[in-house]
Amino acid sequence: MTIVVNHAIILSDNIMKNEPKIPIAKQVSSSIKDSIIKGEYKIGEKLPAETKLSELLGVSRSSIREALMELQAQGFVELKAGRGAFVYDNKPHDYQSLKQWFIESAPTLEEYNQVRRSIEPNVAFYASINGTVKEKEELMKIHLSFVSAESEANVAKLAKLDEEFHSCIFKMSHNSVFIQMNQFLNIGLKQYRVKSIAFKENSLNTVKEHGAICMAIVQGNSEEAQKYMINHLNVSDSEIHSYTKNN
Repeated sequence: MTIVVNHAIILSDNIMKNEPKIPIAKQVSSSIKDSIIKGEYKIGEKLPAETKLSELLGVSRSSIREALMELQAQGFVELKAGRGAFVYDNKPHDYQSLKQWFIESAPTLEEYNQVRRSIEPNVAFYASINGTVKEKEELMKIHLSFVSAESEANVAKLAKLDEEFHSCIFKMSHNSVFIQMNQFLNIGLKQYRVKSIAFKENSLNTVKEHGAICMAIVQGNSEEAQKYMINHLNVSDSEIHSYTKNN
């Protein structure tokens, strides 16, 4: 049970007992995660600073830091350099919880995917033609950062980089209408990106698919870029249906 005083996590039974089989950082992350899931901290809200958490929980700052990094990898918090830890998501990420979210969200997700399949292949086509050398370098940099985050299983970072990757392609099209549509899509797809990327198989698939799209755009191969984007979105659609079938 987590005890909260003045909207700050103080301690939990596990940490008080200091159970020998459970690492301190694991106990801390579980305590903070429970508070987030219970709604004691809202999405977008900043958590207490490391020094404050260390003082309140009676554990080292290194344990706090390790716990926050674990929560970021799980997609519950986002660590912002120089600013601290912010709540990124407040829903459980176990398989059944994720599957239930996909079942409930399937109709909306399918509509978003219909829009994406209608425009994003063409966006990739024009990005490969209109993108500047600097923009292509930026796209490659985002992709490499995604590969690195995947190896760390950092869900929050992966979701953020996935949005940056697609947004960069929209920007490279140099079409103001496409760019405005992307802003709309990003709002609607924010939760989907977190939920989808939490599945290891999905993040691995995305590494391959993004890599193919990225290389085609960088090389200026518009038809290949279009083809690989179609494939990427078809895989995304298949993923949604795979979680909702046999319901």
